[in-house]
Amino acid sequence: MTGIYKNAIEELKKDKNTDTKDIDIEYHLESVNQQTVDYDYLVSLIQKYISAGSSAFDKINDPTIDKYINTIEAKNPKLGEIIRGIWEELKANPKEFEGKQAIILINEKINNLIDTRIQQFCKEWCVSKADMEYLSKYYVAENELVLQSNYEEYLNNGGTLSKLKYNKNIRILANDLIKNEILPLRRR
Repeated sequence: MTGIYKNAIEELKKDKNTDTKDIDIEYHLESVNQQTVDYDYLVSLIQKYISAGSSAFDKINDPTIDKYINTIEAKNPKLGEIIRGIWEELKANPKEFEGKQAIILINEKINNLIDTRIQQFCKEWCVSKADMEYLSKYYVAENELVLQSNYEEYLNNGGTLSKLKYNKNIRILANDLIKNEILPLRRR
């Protein structure tokens, strides 16, 4: 695989139609690959402890897991925070995790957090939950956000913005929520 990787880099550099001055191709390919390896390996390490049962936690001190959690936290703090929380819970109460799958625990925690943030946003701004759920899964940065909203309900709940400011605000805040809080949790 290393040979194929190096050949692909050389071909991109030779191609006169490709402008590679502004793009660090080698770094991009390497970092995406390493993050995937870190995440998958970390999940398998955590699963190893879950599968071993509570006896493995009596003397747990695995610097490898902490190292990989730190690496993921540096690249994706939101995802790292969730994984660290599960790891700490696991160390504190190993019996509660017996027979469970690490990847399922992580995904459930992520999905619950995403759902909570979407519900909070929709309640505060009177926006369609179905629209926000769709956007959180199929977000495309170049596309304009279109959300069904209920301005009258917003006003009845104590909202004070004019309709124009309200519509502008929900687009900006929805975009911010998806880009800064939801997408980092979906990237693994």
